Amino acid sequence: MEAHWLALPRRGATVFAMALCLLSPIVARAHGEGMHRGIPGPEVSGVERGAAYALNCDHLIHELLFEYAYCIRTHHPALGADPEAQVAFWFVAWVRASVAQANGYADADPFEADYRTRFLSARRHAPVSLKRLCAEVFTDCSTLPVAVPEEK
Repeated sequence: MEAHWLALPRRGATVFAMALCLLSPIVARAHGEGMHRGIPGPEVSGVERGAAYALNCDHLIHELLFEYAYCIRTHHPALGADPEAQVAFWFVAWVRASVAQANGYADADPFEADYRTRFLSARRHAPVSLKRLCAEVFTDCSTLPVAVPEEK
C-alpha cells in the first residue's frame, strides 16, 4: 500500500497541536494566569481585596503592558476609599510592572514609574508592612528584580 503524500505532514501537525495543548498551562502560568483570583465579594476588604483586584489583571500581561494597564485603571474605582486595599492594589501593579521592566518589556518604564508613585502615595495613608503585602501575593520580596521603593 502506497503512503499518501500528506500523511506525514498531518501527523506532524497533530503532534505539534498536542504539544501546544500540553504546554499552554505552563505558558499561562508564566504570564500570571495561575494567580487569577476573580473579583472578590463585598465581604472581602483591606489588603486581600486590593491584591485580588490587581491580580485579576495578570492574565493580560503579554509582551506589552497596555492591556494590563487598562485593566488596572478599570478595576481601581471598585476599591473605593479602603486605604489598605489601595496600598495592596498599587503594590501588586508596581511588582508586575517592575518585573516586566526587568524582563525588557518595551512599554514597562512609564507604568513602573506611575505604579511606584501611586504605591508610595497610598502607603503614606495606610502604612501596610511589606511582609504582609508580600505574603498576600505569595511573593518573596527579596527575590524581586528591584528593591521595594521606600518613601524618602
